[in-house]
Amino acid sequence: MKLSTSYLQQIIQEELEALLEEKKPLQKLAQGIEGRGTEGSFSKWCGGKVTQACIDRAAKEGGHRAKQASLAATFSKAKGGGPTLTYPKKQED
Repeated sequence: MKLSTSYLQQIIQEELEALLEEKKPLQKLAQGIEGRGTEGSFSKWCGGKVTQACIDRAAKEGGHRAKQASLAATFSKAKGGGPTLTYPKKQED
């Protein structure tokens, strides 16, 4: 099967658009955080830097802090570069 240059360009364009769409939910979340003025509140709670130990502590505490920890872990995966933080899995009883 031989693919034309224009068809390959179309496929590449569609894939790039799909990748950009995947990033939009996180961008919307970030804008909401900025809009509410809560940007950096979890970092402050962690003592200035979000670490895996802080994520684990917030997950154990539950409630609002657990939600913030989950979001921080998600953002760390999306940003890449540094060490990826993970939200602890629930242990089955």
